[in-house]
Parts: sequence; structure tokens; C-alpha cells
Amino acid sequence: MTEIQVELNNEDESQEPESNAEIKFYVKPEESSLSWGIALMIIGGLFLLDNFGIVQVAKYNWWAGFILVPGINMLWNALIYYRQSGKINKRARQSSFWGVILIALAFIFLFNLDFGLLFPVFMILLGIYLLSSRS
Repeated sequence: MTEIQVELNNEDESQEPESNAEIKFYVKPEESSLSWGIALMIIGGLFLLDNFGIVQVAKYNWWAGFILVPGINMLWNALIYYRQSGKINKRARQSSFWGVILIALAFIFLFNLDFGLLFPVFMILLGIYLLSSRS
């Protein structure tokens, strides 16, 4: 559950907040249990699809799930940072970039894809990130 802290911007805390008092809401990023739950559901779903022959998953690379979880957590945190500020700020941009990178790496290992073929995609993503961090 998301924890919300309310901060009143009043000099004297003993006074009632005035009508023009500034109220800020801070939503802390969730604990990693949500990310672990989502990641386990995704990995379980992939293995289930593999059992039915729909998707081919490299089962010997199950450890890639440990790369997937922080990636999902970073994307979740990016969403929270975006909701806090109402815009894509530096923290949201960084968290989403690294989340996408980690998730892409996890899928490369889970599906036994050739990293050499997908390396240009990582270069393009890094270029987009560097260009977007200038603003």
C-alpha cells in the first residue's frame, strides 16, 4: 500500500493551517514486494507458456528473473516519480531508462536471444537517454 505523508508548510506548528498553507503530498516508492510479485507472475507465466509450447523459454537461464525484478521495480518507481511531480523529471527518466535496460537484458537471457544482434538497440536507447537528459 502506498504511504502518503502530508507536510504543512507553516512556520509555527501550533497554529492551525491557514487557507493559503501549502500542502505537499509525498508518495514513497513501494517496497520491492510488489515488484517481486509481478516478476514472479511474469516468469511463471512464461514458463507456463513454455510448457504448452506457445513460447520457447531457456529454462537454464531462470536466474535472469533476478535481473527482471529490479527492472520492474525501477519502472514502478519511475511511475511514482512521475505522479509526484506531474512531469517526467530527472529521477523518473533515470529510473525508467535503467528499468528498460534491465528488463531487456533479462528477456535476452530468458529467451536465449543473440546479444550481438540487439546491441544496436542498447546504443539507440542510450542515445535517447542522453539526449533527453539535456532538457
